[in-house]
Amino acid sequence: MKQVQHILFWMFLIVLPLTGCDASSNEIPNPTPVEGIISVLPQTGLKNAQPTPSTKAVNDARLTYTFEVWTSGSDSRCVLHRTATGTLLGGTSFEISLIPGTYDLLFWADYGTENYTTLNLQAVKRKTTPYTAGENQDAFACALRNHEWNGGGFSATLTRPLTKLTIQNTKPFSQALPVSVTYDNLYTSYNVLTGEAFDPQPSTVTTFQTTSGSTFIGEDFLFVPSAGEEQISLSITANNTTQSLGTLPLQTNYKTNITASFD
Repeated sequence: MKQVQHILFWMFLIVLPLTGCDASSNEIPNPTPVEGIISVLPQTGLKNAQPTPSTKAVNDARLTYTFEVWTSGSDSRCVLHRTATGTLLGGTSFEISLIPGTYDLLFWADYGTENYTTLNLQAVKRKTTPYTAGENQDAFACALRNHEWNGGGFSATLTRPLTKLTIQNTKPFSQALPVSVTYDNLYTSYNVLTGEAFDPQPSTVTTFQTTSGSTFIGEDFLFVPSAGEEQISLSITANNTTQSLGTLPLQTNYKTNITASFD
């Protein structure tokens, strides 16, 4: 009898580890995406100037917003690219679903006039053939680096990755006439992640039309090169007279006033 009990005892010990462990508990479950909403809004004013009544910045102008999600690290890749229509004063929002983790979130907004190509926000490209200066060159950008995504809701504020350039004459023009502006080293590409402009173009020409009785020549929005890179310079031609203004003291998200002197 004791021998039978011993045999049953050892059989129980052998069976116990086999039946007491669920093999499925060793499997690593696939990560589940979580949803969230990102509210996006541009900052309409510049650091040294507020919008004036004549600009789009005080009207609810329509903007095209682009949003990208990149994995963080040296081997980063784009895992999400979205566009949405919104307004300047009302912004827009993106409803997304991502696996929890660390990402670089990139945002861009422009007036949707095909002045910029935004298929890759690490290489936004400006149209230069032809190049048409003016308010439609305005744009906004933001990068949230190493963002820990766990869903939920939060907001992003976009600022200008450009400088606003305003060109005036020292006195009112006596008649309306075309004024030609030539940029040397106009930067044509921008990386939203790093905030750096690149691909300078040696010579870019644009034309403004002046108004009789006004000192205003025109305005433009330019990418600003980093310190140590080739800086932007310009020359202005009116009435067969050309003035070279040399290197421009530009700062991102600032307004720069340039004054020429034509009779």
